[in-house]
Order: sequence, then C-alpha cells, then structure tokens
Amino acid sequence: MSTSQTTKANQATDDATTEPLATEDVQADAPEPVEAPDDGKSKAGREAANYRRKLRETEAERDSLAASVDSLQRQLVAGNMPQGSTLTADALWSTGRAASEFFSEAGELDSAALTSAVRETHSTLGVHFGPDPVREQGQRSGGGPAGPSWGDALRARK
Repeated sequence: MSTSQTTKANQATDDATTEPLATEDVQADAPEPVEAPDDGKSKAGREAANYRRKLRETEAERDSLAASVDSLQRQLVAGNMPQGSTLTADALWSTGRAASEFFSEAGELDSAALTSAVRETHSTLGVHFGPDPVREQGQRSGGGPAGPSWGDALRARK
C-alpha cells in the first residue's frame, strides 16, 4: 500500500468514527440513534449525543429569552423617549442602534444615553429637536371683529 492510499484509508476511518459537531440544521426532535451492543464505546457515544441534544435545547431556550429581553427593552425605550423629540423609537432602530445600548449592566434604563442618542439621530436625519415654535405668536388670529383698542379707551375720556 502506498503512503497516499494509507493516508486516505486512515482519513476514511477517522471520518467514520468522528461524529460531526452540532449545527443549527439538526432539529432538536431528531430521532435517537439505534442502540448498539452495550460496550464502553457505544455508551460514550450515546452520552455525548445526549449532551449535544441538551446543548441544542439550552441554546434554543437562551435565544428565545434573549429575543424576549430585546423586545421588552425596545418597549421601554419607546415609552421613555425624551421630551421634545419628534422621532419614534423606530428612527433609532433605523440608524443601527440596539436597545441594549440604553441599559446599564443592572438592567436600568440610562436616560442620558437615550437622550444623547435621540439628539444624534435628530442631527443625522436632519430633524428639529424640541417643540415646534408657534410662528403666529403675538399676531392677531384674524377671527372675529376687533374689539375696542387703547386709543378708543383714551378718546372716550376726553
């Protein structure tokens, strides 16, 4: 047997005995492998398969909980947008912000970070931050007849 044939034979043997790592394509409810005769090698294989199945279940649960936390954080951010902001929380998400950026390690909302991010988003999107000015302030509204003026009041005394 040549060296390349020996290497290929050893590689084929190694490939057959090595189990592939768990991937996302493997379903958690996949059927268990058929049990082989009870020797030390098959018991270790079953035990390893059991650990991999538990790992997949735990990872799925972790991902589900992480999605729930993200959803709750987004709701808190949306409900605590700074006063004077004309943007919604969707504008923050559209600029690539993550809800977790606005929370401390203890899970508390950091309103200073949120306000800073909202101001930056206003600047990025070119939107005015703060209440809209009342441009008609101090001008007559034009509704109804004009009442007596100060001049009319002073002329009546003479």
